[in-house]
Amino acid sequence: MAFLSEFSDWKKADWWYNYNIFDIFNIRTVVHFLPMGCFSSSDSQAICSRGTGEKLSESFRTNGTEADRDLIVLRSLVELEQWESEWNQLVSTNPEITSAFRWNQAWYRAHLQHLDEMLVFLSMRDDCLSAILPAYRQGSEIRLASDEFLLSHDLISRDDDAARFAIISIIDWLSAEYSNFQIRWENLSVDGAICRTFLSDDIAPEEFLLFSGESDSRPVASLGNGYPDYIRDLPEETNVELRGALREIDRDLPRAHVEIKRDYNIRVDMLTRALRFIELNGRLCGTPFHFYEETVSFFGELAKCEELGMQLARLVDQGDTLSAEFGFAYRGRFYPVLYAYDSCFEQVKPYESLFISRINDWISRSDSRSVLFPCRDEELASRLSGGDLQTMRSLTLIASRGEHHHKRPAFRDERGCGDATSPVLAR
Repeated sequence: MAFLSEFSDWKKADWWYNYNIFDIFNIRTVVHFLPMGCFSSSDSQAICSRGTGEKLSESFRTNGTEADRDLIVLRSLVELEQWESEWNQLVSTNPEITSAFRWNQAWYRAHLQHLDEMLVFLSMRDDCLSAILPAYRQGSEIRLASDEFLLSHDLISRDDDAARFAIISIIDWLSAEYSNFQIRWENLSVDGAICRTFLSDDIAPEEFLLFSGESDSRPVASLGNGYPDYIRDLPEETNVELRGALREIDRDLPRAHVEIKRDYNIRVDMLTRALRFIELNGRLCGTPFHFYEETVSFFGELAKCEELGMQLARLVDQGDTLSAEFGFAYRGRFYPVLYAYDSCFEQVKPYESLFISRINDWISRSDSRSVLFPCRDEELASRLSGGDLQTMRSLTLIASRGEHHHKRPAFRDERGCGDATSPVLAR
């Protein structure tokens, strides 16, 4: 899978040792949960707080898939598929593609054999589904499903009260189920339920240490009413540069054209060739993409779901692929998940041309009015977005009880998100 560090190295690592917090997080802002301790350096600072939050009743402290009627934990695809209808009803107001049932079903189906444990938390209120958290366990870490993709992830909840209840329930269940664990939730939107819950209240149990920091924001490009609006609103230098690129590709490569395959028209052989091209040419956040069969399986499943609006777009010239992209047009926004261009054609800016040529198509066919890129540090995405950013956060909850009270986990730097975002699929 893309963006992953080698799992063999993770498994060999000493998970617990003394570690400076500023080697853990690329933090630019302060999140003040409790004034228990402050660590700072010349250019960044963070708050580390000991939780004093609530604990739920002992009724949550039961083994098995159903803790009680208020918290259900799904550990298999068979159990997951029984909740599709209720999931879709709850997620109807959540705009993020990573919240969609079919997205998560396809991800678990493709990756289940590589997970230590599948964990989908369902929080019930008044006998109705009120919150969902798709997650998994790898070693001692509890992570969010599909977190190897640099997309926004969050708790799916009916409202803020349901989110608070669900998070407390999940932490309490994990505390009862595992003698030692750590929550690692990344790529959280500051406007999402998890961040709103943790920023508005201290709900971490007292035996935990809580770390939070701003992770790399995502560039957002507003498409307006089409190409004229988009190009006009870009910085003048970028505007001139992109217009020049279009003229240059028309002059130098007159036979170049855009090919777009959608949904069930994307065949497995097309997927494989495009992913190999991206592996050869793609670098997001300065880190190479690695091809895995699970990626083909995952995207192959998603291609069967018209609701997710999967697209495979290529800029082609006489049989040569100049640029390729996998993306999803979902609920008014386009998500370019993986993309790359052949550097041999860099002078004609192939990805920029591929991007610009599809703006009116996104608007007319799927009413997509914005594009959310996967990483701010990618220069190309920053240029195409015009500088608009969506702020993201990371959150880590670490057990501080007993012998581990004074220690920190051996996490990688947040800036390594391109290759080491998740240990799920790495070999």
